[in-house]
Amino acid sequence: MRTLLETEKYYKCFASVEKLRVLNLLLTGWMIPSDIERITGIKKSSISLYLIEFWNIRLIYQDGFKKYRLYYFVDPDKREKKLAE
Repeated sequence: MRTLLETEKYYKCFASVEKLRVLNLLLTGWMIPSDIERITGIKKSSISLYLIEFWNIRLIYQDGFKKYRLYYFVDPDKREKKLAE
């Protein structure tokens, strides 16, 4: 069972249109922050903060395919299990 603080963090992730745009892009597949910046026009510093926020509540996941790049993605199976808790 989730605590009130955890629930609050979930709601904050959906509190702005920019965050929803970033999350929607991650639903389409693997992305790096530069790709998200190029598509949305949102500053990379803001994108990084959003990704950290999403990652802290395990809404997204990250993987390093190449040496210096972290790819972010949403795993639908894990996401559904987490939201059902």
